[in-house]
Amino acid sequence: MWLAKSDFGRIPQFHVLVGLLFVAGGLYLGFDFQLAFYYIGFGVINFAFGVGMFMVQADIRSANPTVHAVISKGDEPDSPEEPHKPGPASPQEQSIYS
Repeated sequence: MWLAKSDFGRIPQFHVLVGLLFVAGGLYLGFDFQLAFYYIGFGVINFAFGVGMFMVQADIRSANPTVHAVISKGDEPDSPEEPHKPGPASPQEQSIYS
């Protein structure tokens, strides 16, 4: 499955959010509910996985600044391109703007 670079960079945030929601859900259900332990356990594992993925991505970005620029800005190039310099107006454009 293809993911855009901006979406791929947000996967750790998604895992952290889902982990926190599962922990909160397990705490909301209370410890009297038998599945609350599973909710909390799954939430902690998901949270740890998201933090681990974030740390790996941070290491990759610090080792290769070009990857960081591409991931953070999407498909934009590292250096801005020169602005477009308009050439001489065509006869049609001259008649429109005259």
